[in-house]
Amino acid sequence: MYKVLQIKVTNNKGFPWYIKNNIYVKGFIYSSDNILYENDNLCNYFIPATNIQEFISRVSRANGLFSVIIELDNSVLAAVDRLRTFPLFYTRPSKNIIISDNPEEVISSENLFKTNPHNEKEFLSAGIVCGKNTLINDLYQVQAGACIKMTAHSVDQIFYHSYVTDTVSTKSYNDLSQEFQEILYPVFKRFIDSLAGRTVLLSLSGGYDSRLIAVMLKILNYNDVICYSYGDPNNKERSISQTVAQKLGYQWQFIDYKKVVHNNYINDPAFKDYYPYAANYTSMFFLEQYFAVKYLKDSHTIPGDAVFCAGHSGDFLGGSQLIKNGNIKEQASIDKIARSILKIKFSQYKIDKQNKNIFLENIRESIQNSIINPKSLAYSIFENWDLKEKLAKFIFNSAVVYNFFGYEHRLPLMDNALVDFFKILPYKFKLYKRLYDDVLKQVFFKPYNLNFENELQPTKNQIFLQNFKNRIYPYMPSSWHAMNRLKNDYIYHSQITDVLTRDAEKDGYQIKLSGKTFNPIIMQWYLHQVRKKFLM
Repeated sequence: MYKVLQIKVTNNKGFPWYIKNNIYVKGFIYSSDNILYENDNLCNYFIPATNIQEFISRVSRANGLFSVIIELDNSVLAAVDRLRTFPLFYTRPSKNIIISDNPEEVISSENLFKTNPHNEKEFLSAGIVCGKNTLINDLYQVQAGACIKMTAHSVDQIFYHSYVTDTVSTKSYNDLSQEFQEILYPVFKRFIDSLAGRTVLLSLSGGYDSRLIAVMLKILNYNDVICYSYGDPNNKERSISQTVAQKLGYQWQFIDYKKVVHNNYINDPAFKDYYPYAANYTSMFFLEQYFAVKYLKDSHTIPGDAVFCAGHSGDFLGGSQLIKNGNIKEQASIDKIARSILKIKFSQYKIDKQNKNIFLENIRESIQNSIINPKSLAYSIFENWDLKEKLAKFIFNSAVVYNFFGYEHRLPLMDNALVDFFKILPYKFKLYKRLYDDVLKQVFFKPYNLNFENELQPTKNQIFLQNFKNRIYPYMPSSWHAMNRLKNDYIYHSQITDVLTRDAEKDGYQIKLSGKTFNPIIMQWYLHQVRKKFLM
């Protein structure tokens, strides 16, 4: 039996928790027979899960955004969805068995007051803490696509979903193109069904993913849609976003960050609550959409029950990372895959040799554990790491901004049906997003005249040029780095992060700007706040 059991679920923003018969759930799912479970009815879906085998079966078939905790007679079972939408935290069994959606609950209950120096370096370099670890010693998280079984003496983690594959479809390009088109319709019918008539707030960029969502909503006659864009008025995505919305007959709003971002935002109580909520000792918190969503809420221009929607991450499924992964194709050694991940995904902060070797060994171990058999395809091993680490904790985690302000959100392009389809799409059809882009442009965009001459999607030649630039980038002078950051700063990142830099300087802490983006400033500022907290 337990020593002391504590299940503490306190985060009810956006999606509230529901509790029934020792089952704790939040979010929504579609079952394998396409039945929607949400609110307290979601508990009913998990009632048959009275052992770990049935629990794994249930979560592996669940299609949606969810977290679940079940208290059994001598154990606790917990899981997050494939995207880690609603994080769960725990510590190793001691005097307590505790699991919570709020890491502060675990920290205070277990008197965890030390940061981990190695994990700090990892966070600064990648923008995340990898695996089950966090910035805090003995504070752990349930990983994307995983469940845990906790007893009085142990915690076992089991991955119920993997993007690693040892086989691919043998269908022709034309047949796969047709299958992709056919899959999109039930995917978006599920999306629309889950809205229950509520207004969609679509973050419409200049890229393909959010444009596909807008087109599919139009095809399926869902008209209660407000599209929005944000940033600097000279944002190069603004005109494409506006044109797409207008051609589809949707409302469109632009949030001018020169007007809504104020130099004292750091003292705003909302911001002070937001950044620890979004970071959770694991991820860089995003500020890109924070000001836009706050403005939309504060201006009372959208319904209180609106549902936000983002295009994460159709391009990943289509194969966008295959042009960045260091030429990892069907076959590659574990060491080559690990070194490619280290080079590409740990690039925000300079790594010393000792930590570099530690990171590399951890990546090797992680990908070794993900391999299903010797025939596992190398590029899928790379993509699986990316999905469970960088996308889950960095990209998908950015959507917490919607929940923070009290709204639900949807990520329709990560529906299980689409993920499973692209998992086995042949490499040659994923490279340069060949099939994905072709279907979007020719089948869905062309009828609405939504293909543009100056697309933001890079050509093959542009990709080769960018890869060359990436190789020489570390050797260029800092002035060149600064010029390029400012040249492409259409979201007002420079002004936003200047506030953080000045705040750190008040404490005598000097932020070092490195890399291609302004993200390192956010990472260093956040880590400085964590260190201050635990030194008090």
